[in-house]
Amino acid sequence: LFTNWSRPEVIDDGDVALLIEYLDTLLEFLLLPYYVSKYLYNNPHIVEIIKIVIL
Repeated sequence: LFTNWSRPEVIDDGDVALLIEYLDTLLEFLLLPYYVSKYLYNNPHIVEIIKIVIL
C-alpha cells in the first residue's frame, strides 16, 4: 500500500521524531491516572499505607 508513497520534502525527520515523542509523552500523561488507579485497585494495602502516611 505504501510502497510508492513518498513523504513530502517539507517534513523533516527530526520534526516527525519530535512529534512522535510529544504524542508518546502526552499519551503517557493521559494514561497515568488510569494506571495509578488500576494499580491501587489491585493493591488495596498500599492505599491503607498512603492513608496512614497522610493522616
